[in-house]
Amino acid sequence: MDIPERTYTEPSVEQQHKAVYPDHWERYEFAIPYVKNKRILDVACGSGYGTALLARQGASHAIGLDLESGAVSWAQKYYGNFANYQTVLSDEPWPVETGTVDVVVSMETLEHVTDPGFFLQQIARCLAPDGIVVMSTPLNETASRLSPHNPFHLREYSWEEFGDLLSGEFEIQERWTQISQAAEKWNSMKMTRLGRGLVKVKKWLPMRVVNYLRNVYSANHKSGAGRIVQGKSDAGNVQLIVAAKKQ
Repeated sequence: MDIPERTYTEPSVEQQHKAVYPDHWERYEFAIPYVKNKRILDVACGSGYGTALLARQGASHAIGLDLESGAVSWAQKYYGNFANYQTVLSDEPWPVETGTVDVVVSMETLEHVTDPGFFLQQIARCLAPDGIVVMSTPLNETASRLSPHNPFHLREYSWEEFGDLLSGEFEIQERWTQISQAAEKWNSMKMTRLGRGLVKVKKWLPMRVVNYLRNVYSANHKSGAGRIVQGKSDAGNVQLIVAAKKQ
């Protein structure tokens, strides 16, 4: 039942889902050390598996928020025993009391947000005075970041832009880059005849076709989980920040 930018799973098939979408799980696994015995808020929780993972790994209390009511219903059905899932509206304050969250996790969300200022203000409002945010977004250093090929992304961010944006509300503590095997395989593919041809016509192809070709190539070349490294890497396709709420 997967749809673009949204993947669905349930406890009984999580391992199969992880095999298909290792990078999604890898980002949540990255956040595990930051949530032990903490009250967490997962913003754009989707179908809820990441929120539930963090709850199972030691978060003391977990809330998941998402704009899509169908995803929230799914999360509540399959993962409601681990977290409380709620639907939100993009332009209204979130249903979370001020200063009641220790860690906000938000993976691959910012590129979809129409009002980043309001979004970050809501995160800061929900956080306790010593709270932190763990956030990821695509890393794009090209001009295409202003008009991404992915039709579900409003805009993407360079390394500098992401840091500047968060520094308004937060003190940046750590910066990381996710290097997925799929991205590395895609880079390898671009050196082949098929890849060179695809690069030339990519901007005219529907995103689902590009993703299909990437996934087929990656699967045939045994692409799996990648790695997350500290600092900036030109090989990376996703950037992560760990930042503390400004006092």
